Amino acid sequence: MSDEVAREPDVPDVPAAPPPDPTGDPRVDAAVARLTELAGRPVPEHVEIFEAVHQRLQELLASADHDPEDHDHRP
Repeated sequence: MSDEVAREPDVPDVPAAPPPDPTGDPRVDAAVARLTELAGRPVPEHVEIFEAVHQRLQELLASADHDPEDHDHRP
């Protein structure tokens, strides 16, 4: 038997990305805020988060024309 200890591959410490700038629409901000969950997760788990954020943003875009409330947040 080998006395060699199994090592995990070297994973560089990557600092977390700063939070995204506010968009002016709290619904969009909440969706994009999920991207902060990427830090510290293995890359294969990133797909689930990206897909969830993408889906939510698509839903918000699709509902933009049907939303009776005025959400014109352009500067």
